[in-house]
Amino acid sequence: MSPHAAFPREDVPCTACGTELQRPPLPASAALPAPLTISVEAVGDRSVVLVCGELDLEGNPILQQALAEALTRATGGVELDLSGVGFCDCAALNVLLHMHHRAQKMAKSFVVRATSPAVHRLLTLTGTLPHLTQAATATCPPQRSPR
Repeated sequence: MSPHAAFPREDVPCTACGTELQRPPLPASAALPAPLTISVEAVGDRSVVLVCGELDLEGNPILQQALAEALTRATGGVELDLSGVGFCDCAALNVLLHMHHRAQKMAKSFVVRATSPAVHRLLTLTGTLPHLTQAATATCPPQRSPR
C-alpha cells in the first residue's frame, strides 16, 4: 500500500511517488445528513419540543437556544420528542443534561418523552435514560450560602 492511500488529502499529488489520489465514488446509498428541524408547541403550561434530523456539534447551538426559549416560556416545563433524530452525539447529550439541570434550578420539569433507536442507545449506554425520562417534576434542594 502506498503511503498516501492511508492518509488521503484533497487530491494533492503524493510527495513520495507523484501520483494523484483517486477517491472512490460515494455509494448510491450514502445519504447527506438530515437537516435539523425543531418545532415548539405550547400545550397548557408546557412546551412540547419536536426535534428531527441529526444532533451533532454543528446543531448544538440551535438545539440549546430552542430548548432555552421553550423552557423560559413554559411555566410547567418541557417535554422533548426525539423520535425523529437519526444521530445524536455526546455533545448533544451534554446540551440535554445542561437543560435538564437548568430546568431543575427553575423548579420546572424537563422530560424526554420519545426517543429514536439512536438516541435510546446513547441514553442507555451513558446511563442517562432514567434521568432524562422521569415523569416527576424535578426540583433542586435549597442552596446553602457559604459562611
